[in-house]
Amino acid sequence: EGTGIGLTIVQRIVERHGRIDLAVYCAGTYRAMRATEFELDVALQHQDVNYVGALYMLDAVLPVLLTQGSGHLSLVGSVAGYRG
Repeated sequence: EGTGIGLTIVQRIVERHGRIDLAVYCAGTYRAMRATEFELDVALQHQDVNYVGALYMLDAVLPVLLTQGSGHLSLVGSVAGYRG
């Protein structure tokens, strides 16, 4: 089962609307930098938002969708990661 604020939000949605038909994760950060300007803390912040944030959403909403037997997940990304 999920944990944290994501689970709280999902629970409130289900209490109010009875189900979840679609969950969309659309968040990301990007900061262009040269290799000589690399900062580990910035890279970890990007990872937290761009990757770990999506995992938190999945952790919170996937059990609901599986219990319902239906629903959709949409994770929106960016081409910025390819251009880095």
